[in-house]
Amino acid sequence: MSPVIYQRCGKFYKRLLLSVLLVCLGLETSICVANTKDQNFIPPHAVWKYRTKSHPPPVDWPQLKFDDSHWLDGLAGFGYGDDDDRTVLDSMRGQFDSVQIRYRFKVVRPSSIHELFLYLRYDDGFVAYLNGQEVASAGVKWRGKRRVVADHEAKGFEEFKINHPEVLLHQGWNILAIEGFNRSLKSGDFSLDPVLTTQRTENPGIPKIITQKEYLADLDELEQRIKDQASYLLLKDYNFQKAFSRLRRLRRATAITQHFALDLERILAQLGDAHARVITRFDDPNARFLPFVLADTRDGLVALKADLSGFIDDNSPLIVALDGRAISSWIKAASEYVAQASPQLIRYRSVRELRAIDRLRNDLDLPASESIRLTLKSLDGERQVKRRMALSHEKLSSGKVPIGPTRLLDSNIGYLRISSMKNSQIKHVHSAMNDFQETNGLIIDVRDNKGGRYGILQALYGYFIPNNAPPYVANIAAYRLSPRFADDHLYYRPTYRMDWRGWTIAKRQAIKKTLEVFHPEWPLPKNKFSSWHFMVLGRSKSPRQYFYPKPVVVLCNAGSFSATDVFLSAFADLPQVTLVGQPSSGGSGSKQEFDLPYSGIRIALSSMASFRPNGKLFDGKGIDVDIKILPDPSDFFGKTDFVLSGTIDWITQSRKKK
Repeated sequence: MSPVIYQRCGKFYKRLLLSVLLVCLGLETSICVANTKDQNFIPPHAVWKYRTKSHPPPVDWPQLKFDDSHWLDGLAGFGYGDDDDRTVLDSMRGQFDSVQIRYRFKVVRPSSIHELFLYLRYDDGFVAYLNGQEVASAGVKWRGKRRVVADHEAKGFEEFKINHPEVLLHQGWNILAIEGFNRSLKSGDFSLDPVLTTQRTENPGIPKIITQKEYLADLDELEQRIKDQASYLLLKDYNFQKAFSRLRRLRRATAITQHFALDLERILAQLGDAHARVITRFDDPNARFLPFVLADTRDGLVALKADLSGFIDDNSPLIVALDGRAISSWIKAASEYVAQASPQLIRYRSVRELRAIDRLRNDLDLPASESIRLTLKSLDGERQVKRRMALSHEKLSSGKVPIGPTRLLDSNIGYLRISSMKNSQIKHVHSAMNDFQETNGLIIDVRDNKGGRYGILQALYGYFIPNNAPPYVANIAAYRLSPRFADDHLYYRPTYRMDWRGWTIAKRQAIKKTLEVFHPEWPLPKNKFSSWHFMVLGRSKSPRQYFYPKPVVVLCNAGSFSATDVFLSAFADLPQVTLVGQPSSGGSGSKQEFDLPYSGIRIALSSMASFRPNGKLFDGKGIDVDIKILPDPSDFFGKTDFVLSGTIDWITQSRKKK
């Protein structure tokens, strides 16, 4: 290398050139040019290995040499119950009280690192290990062999300094392993969201400011991504480019990332894509939230105590107004941040957005305040009261009916609870169906199941069709033609082209027969989409799969979404199945996620247009029910389940009539 060239290089390029030279000489196996005085070894929203099992992990799981290849991959943070988790652990609720996560990272010169900080949002406790050595913990104590976990809400990132990192760290690969604990199986929420860095910071999860140049570059990137890969872009007559032009005219010298994320969320909401959203919300750490839990019931919107022990006012549980404004006006303001898709999805998500009262007050031009004025009404409408409550700095969980596990109910009725569409639940489904073979009827509960993969649908569907039944086309889809998407872009679903070599003769015939009557309600724009892809279901070759001809009821609600929509659509077409509850949200789009380069905001967009075999879109519609039953206000305390009990009564009465 010329000495002149080397002298003119900045420090960054000197390190880069030196690293490249060392690699060429065979003296270094990887390039690392980060400043060791300021490193995010584990940045926000990193992809971790995680484990969700009810039995304890192997004793060596925190060690570097432990094989975690069979563990799942997930974005931090992990949790359930408060709608701000990137990897939602719905299966944890009521089933197990601890989760293990692992992250491998490289260090070039451990001796140069004298400060190391672990930042965590956690609920309720944790223990962290660096290369097998415990380095931080909170909220967990041992009384003999019994573990006691304190009650701790995740209010923001908390700092834990790791002492003597130069001794603990290895040159090359290192492992940070964290076990998060919930106080009890009945807990309504759980959070575990870590960051590991060499720099002390106020809040590692919230980038504060980006420059005007970076702001415009991120706008350009997102606009191009929407043009290139958003599947539902042309479904609605929405001029998104005009919205981007408005943001560019703001001419901010600097942009606060929180405000930028909210601006983008409003744009994405108008696409009509149920999967499109800003994943990195960047809530203001000083923001205040409603101090009670909202729940949508058959009587209307009710206000529950934060600990779900009862109503704020037992005699007047219904919310009529906030700060003197009708609750309907608040829901309308909140709907600006949710996908303009099916009515039930808009309502479901808008109620959850109501928690962010500071932001909505600003949108409604209402003055800020440390408290909120409530107008409450009795169930019979005869009594109305006014109350004032202090706001909370904690975002409480959304109101959900506590749903019990799979079990045998009275009257010999099987009850199969499917909380998520993760393929890890397939074994559980087969085990339950084996137990329920001689039951008088079956209830499958997919309420608040936000989706996942399609292995459960494929495993379960065959139990409800005769041996000689032809294959069934459950889904017809096409993806946006984009250089970002490969020809097998949808094969993971699994959804394949007509010319796929894996089709049997019977399945190919089923596809041809379905196409003869398939007329999509939205004709896809020419030259914008791939050819049609098909998801086909049928009987399994497994000898344990039998035909269950008895009455089947599937319970669903507006929290049933994505892969659960396809599940419901397939079961709705079975003659012995009745759908009960509320229509599902409606969403089937092969979600694709990416980060904007400067703000770090993570975006999700659908890359696929998806139809039912009858030609109806999933997005904007959802799956309707045969019998509509909404939860009773008391259901949210876990003592009753009006939808389930009503379903049991209906099955019992139907059997008596026969």
